[in-house]
Amino acid sequence: MGDDIIEEQQSKIKLAQIILLILFAMLFGFTASDGIRIVLQKIYHLPGDAFSFGYWGDTFWSRIIASAFGSFAGGFVIGTYLGRVGKIPSILHTSPAILLWMAAFVVEISDIKQYGFPFLALILIFTNPVSAFVGWNWGNEYSSEFENGNTILNVKWYHWFWILPIYLNKVVSIPAFLILLLWKLDFAYDNAIQSPIITLITSPGYILSRVIILIYLAIIFGSINHNYRILTGESDLSRWKKILIVLGHTIFLVVIYILIFGLSQLNNW
Repeated sequence: MGDDIIEEQQSKIKLAQIILLILFAMLFGFTASDGIRIVLQKIYHLPGDAFSFGYWGDTFWSRIIASAFGSFAGGFVIGTYLGRVGKIPSILHTSPAILLWMAAFVVEISDIKQYGFPFLALILIFTNPVSAFVGWNWGNEYSSEFENGNTILNVKWYHWFWILPIYLNKVVSIPAFLILLLWKLDFAYDNAIQSPIITLITSPGYILSRVIILIYLAIIFGSINHNYRILTGESDLSRWKKILIVLGHTIFLVVIYILIFGLSQLNNW
């Protein structure tokens, strides 16, 4: 009798953990997707009021990629935490996005003359769960590397209360912006497809710009990696030193974020 009660309590705890993890994966995926949204808004020069949750302006394929990336990220988190049993939860965590795009599909199909056939909504209805499944499968493959108790991605659960609203979207948006900036430089210089030596002679600004961006990327990735190592407890530093280092890395990324995206109306890149 006592064993049955214990097993029932454990099953309830596991069910509660799965539900909480699904909710967390929803927030994680949305925040990651929002980081891509910020970059797209910068690229397409769209005002903030044109970038609601359901509408991102004239960004058809980019919207698909961003939404799929968010579902993949959430599925990966579930895979690292639940392993093999996370297959169904990884699909369930995309339910809000699926419902959103099903609603968009119904609205647009009801007035097809005005909106046209809603390919975007239709594609996203299928790509979100598929991306989540791929993310779960990848997370499951690496689940052995994330086995620290009471952690998500080896980071203590209480850290996520500030990582999600303050830090995560910057981890996604800043490197994505710099990588896309490298790609955009190829269109800014006619000699981008020539050999490096010819390009260096004819367009030294192109080479210099790429070197500077690559240095920035190395610094950003170094900061993120060091911050992650501190948060996962890989360092033997004292508690206060860890707090100061984490605070410093976070402020650094926030400042870079403000310089790139917060002043977007003053900068025409």
